[in-house]
Amino acid sequence: MELNVLQKMLDEDKWYESERAHRDVCGEFPYCVRCDRKQSFPCALAYTKFYAKEDRADFNKNIDTAFKERSERL
Repeated sequence: MELNVLQKMLDEDKWYESERAHRDVCGEFPYCVRCDRKQSFPCALAYTKFYAKEDRADFNKNIDTAFKERSERL
């Protein structure tokens, strides 16, 4: 998955969760510990770095799971 596509998906998740919480939840996801907000696609890069320890199959599974969960919420 390209970073811009992943960033868009993560931004939509962040917006949804912020709406549910009635506050900005930026910085509260597990992968946010790897965030550098000065970078292009900060969430996508943080997500990629955070899950880099896992093998490629697990990474793709996590992305697919996140996409499925997002689709179910919308």
